[in-house]
Amino acid sequence: MSKGIKRILAALFVAGLMCFAATTGYAAGFGLYEWDNRAMGMGGAVVGMPEGPEALSVNPAAIAWLDRVQAKVGVCVVNPSADVKTTNMYDRGRTTTAMDEKYHLVPHAYVSTPLFKQVYFGLGMFSRFGLAAEYEKNWPGRYNSYLAQIESFSVTPVFSFKINDQLAIAGGLEFMYFDLKLSQTIDATKYLYATGNTGPIAAGIIPPTVNDPRTNAMDVNQKLEGDSKGYGYNISLSWMPKKNLGFGLTYRSEVHQKVTGSSQYERAPLVKAIFGNNLFQFSDVTGTIDLPAQILVGVNYKPTEKWNLGVSAIHTMWSSYDALTVEFQNLRAIGLPSKTSEKNWSDVWRFQFGVEYKALDWLALRANYVYDESPIDGSLADYLLPTSDRNIFGVGAGFMVTDNLAIDVNYSYLMQKDRTVASRQVADGVLASEFEDGDANLFGVSFSYKF
Repeated sequence: MSKGIKRILAALFVAGLMCFAATTGYAAGFGLYEWDNRAMGMGGAVVGMPEGPEALSVNPAAIAWLDRVQAKVGVCVVNPSADVKTTNMYDRGRTTTAMDEKYHLVPHAYVSTPLFKQVYFGLGMFSRFGLAAEYEKNWPGRYNSYLAQIESFSVTPVFSFKINDQLAIAGGLEFMYFDLKLSQTIDATKYLYATGNTGPIAAGIIPPTVNDPRTNAMDVNQKLEGDSKGYGYNISLSWMPKKNLGFGLTYRSEVHQKVTGSSQYERAPLVKAIFGNNLFQFSDVTGTIDLPAQILVGVNYKPTEKWNLGVSAIHTMWSSYDALTVEFQNLRAIGLPSKTSEKNWSDVWRFQFGVEYKALDWLALRANYVYDESPIDGSLADYLLPTSDRNIFGVGAGFMVTDNLAIDVNYSYLMQKDRTVASRQVADGVLASEFEDGDANLFGVSFSYKF
């Protein structure tokens, strides 16, 4: 085995090991874009001219411009926070609840290599989707959600073909692991109304209200967990009409996930006494979710050797996420074979602007601005993902430690627009709510090496 092949295999092994170890964390937000810290330093505006193996995340065709084996590993840390002001429809009581503030990890690893004349291969490992929204277990909105967590991890092998010195095209596959955890409280009072067993309510043993956070006498905590493996593909194009001008275009397909798992229940004593083993029993569950296709397009221009100006956009087709349906194998779980939550999300755009200045031979300085649209229908907004349009400002730096080793760092600050949601307290457990002071700190480091 040649030294070159050994180095490629070693790089693949180390990158995969580091990325797998980092996936024990997870990221905030359903759509993730923290794929590399050099790219983040420019707000992701590198689609037209990525300069390392991180091209596999934004424009895989561009690995055709890399003439050596290169590897990159890194992580971005996301620290989100937000306040939710809720109003109880029964007594107009107002409560402010802060989302649990935690640090979440978004790892990445990439390797690219020339294979034959005009043919290049790359392997990318990164996360495209993730979610973390957690509140205190007894908060007022618990009848909708007190924990929503999604983890995903994609492995993308890609082949790129250099058509000529200006044009390259690529195609590849995506293997995605998807893990879902959802926890909410069910108010069993509504089952008494549904079955006509209103004696405990008439006797004053149980309050007549439904989804009323002032009482927990009929609370049932439901925990859903499941995972899945899905498959997709990507195609891309990199066009460099001049050495200082580049255009990029990438399409990532929809990924269908069929999640299998279980539902478990923690019942208040009164619920156990009334329903016995007839309801809220363990069940196997299944569900499907179609993760959206994406189009990435961008241009980069270098007016001088020191400056790199980038503009890019990402179109995410969230309209594929129209509903979330969970099917229960045991009818004694919730008394129904399935439950559907309407979503009706919209296709959206993310606009990215970045600049890089090579101040010294070993130092590059970066800055960026990003505007990210929310796909959520305001009339169906809930606590699983209380997000709205976002503005992001960031800076970054790159350091050439040696001729082969580089380090990229990034810091970004995300500001989320406030949002008001009308009450759907009885139907969905969503109180009249105001989402305020939503923000996040994002920072990270990436290490790249040229073999």
